[in-house]
Amino acid sequence: MKNIFLLILILLLASCSTYDESYYESEYRLDDIESIIVELESRITDLENDLSAMEEENEELASELEEVSGTLDELLDEKY
Repeated sequence: MKNIFLLILILLLASCSTYDESYYESEYRLDDIESIIVELESRITDLENDLSAMEEENEELASELEEVSGTLDELLDEKY
């Protein structure tokens, strides 16, 4: 009877320690996931800033292209 009681006690302790380990492992995984999310949010912000800068540069280039096109049209009109 003592042996059965000890066996049950050992099994209970083993299951509790396994539960605790898996709990801490899941906490570490959660921390890893949270740090990955923070890193991704930072990268998204950087990409949004890069996109805004590219859009501004695109608008400037479009404006310059219109000026060059207008100048080219004027030169062609004068020549012909």
